Amino acid sequence: MEDNTLPPELAPEQRGDEDAPSGSPVETEVRAEPPPQETAEPEAVTLQQVATPTAWNRLRRLLGWAGAEERLNDLNRAIEEAPTAAVNYLLRGELYLAQREQQQAQADLEQAVALAEGEYAAADWGFGAQAVQDRALAGLRKLAATHPAE
Repeated sequence: MEDNTLPPELAPEQRGDEDAPSGSPVETEVRAEPPPQETAEPEAVTLQQVATPTAWNRLRRLLGWAGAEERLNDLNRAIEEAPTAAVNYLLRGELYLAQREQQQAQADLEQAVALAEGEYAAADWGFGAQAVQDRALAGLRKLAATHPAE
């Protein structure tokens, strides 16, 4: 036979008719101890924690608000982490284009177009993929206009 009793601190306190017949509803109340209040003070923030790069700093660099070398490092890392994301190749291709690195720019912009086509085909709406593809094609046109094939 199973023991269905609760520990005394969790046992319901019965109120109502003590002599109620078996099976009739009885009001019960469960009493539980409230959790202890924590009074620990927040830890102080150190200069090391403040100086650590955050997602905002990374976004700032990717958008061009930081040095080109930092942006290139972040984009290389982003491509390593998500090699099928067209936007990473687009941004790196545009960076190479701005630095007049034609071969690298062309390779990344062409990769962005190819990946964006796949993203567009797989997406329900595809607006983001279409925007990436349009920007990559514009970059390739700019590259062709400034450096025609020899």
